[in-house]
Amino acid sequence: MELSLRDLRDLIAPEPTAACCSPTPDASLGKRIVILQRGWIVVGEVYQSGNYIRIENGSVVRRWGTTKGIGELAESGPLENTKLDPVATVHVHELGVVASVECNSRSWS
Repeated sequence: MELSLRDLRDLIAPEPTAACCSPTPDASLGKRIVILQRGWIVVGEVYQSGNYIRIENGSVVRRWGTTKGIGELAESGPLENTKLDPVATVHVHELGVVASVECNSRSWS
């Protein structure tokens, strides 16, 4: 069996499907801090559509600014030394998610 370069590319990194970018989410997971592969940490409104996660109204967490770690940030919201960089909508395959932490939505409003 021979594979073309295109077939191989599609096996390694398939093209996102319409479900990835669907304007109607399958499930809202609420405000979360999402830890992604390669050390990226994004906070925002999280939705799951099929195998894809969409993070809207989000920010990349550049500096936690906490003394008690990521749990403190999730519960207390951004602190004085927290550095957040606004980011456009983020789409990631669910296998790219290492972990997610539910946020206290009142602290993040």
